[in-house]
Amino acid sequence: MSPGKEAGATLLELVYSISLAAVLLGFGAPALIEFTQRNRMLAHYQLLATHIRLARTTAVYEQRRIVMCPSADQATCLSTGDWHKGWIVFRDTNSNRDRDPEEAILRVGARVERDLSLTTPVSRRRIRFM
Repeated sequence: MSPGKEAGATLLELVYSISLAAVLLGFGAPALIEFTQRNRMLAHYQLLATHIRLARTTAVYEQRRIVMCPSADQATCLSTGDWHKGWIVFRDTNSNRDRDPEEAILRVGARVERDLSLTTPVSRRRIRFM
């Protein structure tokens, strides 16, 4: 480079670079959004499956009734199949399939994010292992 001459990009080169970046981002952003949504859904699915396996294993190991049910307050079972509000796994000592205050909670499932839904029919609102 000769003295007194500055190196840099022209305005035209800068506009071209920004335009190219915008086009690439326009194609990449929807794929990234779909990728993150799929990963969030998979994470909630794996958490639910892990708690189901825990309930089954605990029932076999302790030879007791273990129930998993949807719960909004992490203390009592819901009468609906709205699992996206969260769930609990507990020892059902009196076999009524509802959690009573003296029954120990083994695990609490987190609330599913607002754009995901996890529901079952009302007739299938509990998972019980004996």
